Amino acid sequence: MNKIYAEPYSEEEFAKRFPNEDKDIKEMLGLGYVPKLFRTAIAVSPSLAATSWQMVRAILCTGGLSRTLKEMIFVVVANARDCQYCSIAHQAMAIKYGLEYGVNLELTRDLEQIQPASTREILKFAVSLAQGKGNYSVGTEKMMESGVKQEDIPEIIAMISCSNYMTTLADGLMVTPDEHFYELIEGAKNSAA
Repeated sequence: MNKIYAEPYSEEEFAKRFPNEDKDIKEMLGLGYVPKLFRTAIAVSPSLAATSWQMVRAILCTGGLSRTLKEMIFVVVANARDCQYCSIAHQAMAIKYGLEYGVNLELTRDLEQIQPASTREILKFAVSLAQGKGNYSVGTEKMMESGVKQEDIPEIIAMISCSNYMTTLADGLMVTPDEHFYELIEGAKNSAA
């Protein structure tokens, strides 16, 4: 069976071979390591990795929406597309950026429990677009009725698009979740207990 696959660079090898990227990714993601997805992508194709990182940097790491909301969007898109890597990674990142442990589980089970209503409508819109069932006018109307500002909608759509792209990349490269992400989630679970 033919497949695109490469072993990810180790964290140490990545830092040695790509010091600028290593510093930028760590700084922008707020982590002390470069996630396996980027270490794998660069092993497959440096241009693929660079293009993917620049998109994530521009959409996920900057903008007017809160980082926690963006991570939540990533989780629901990953779940809608059955991407284990992105679901685990972005649950961990959402927790890192302030999401309470337990809410991450609601993101994977029942969006109707998510509060406030504006966040719930954004997440439902993200799921509908990720599944290819989205209706821009209905979705935006529901979001705006719940308090989302019209000027935030392009950034919401950009985040959904970024999440769709990255789930495809993670699935295509068959990347398994980093242990670091499981550790973040487990630490939050233990703190909540």
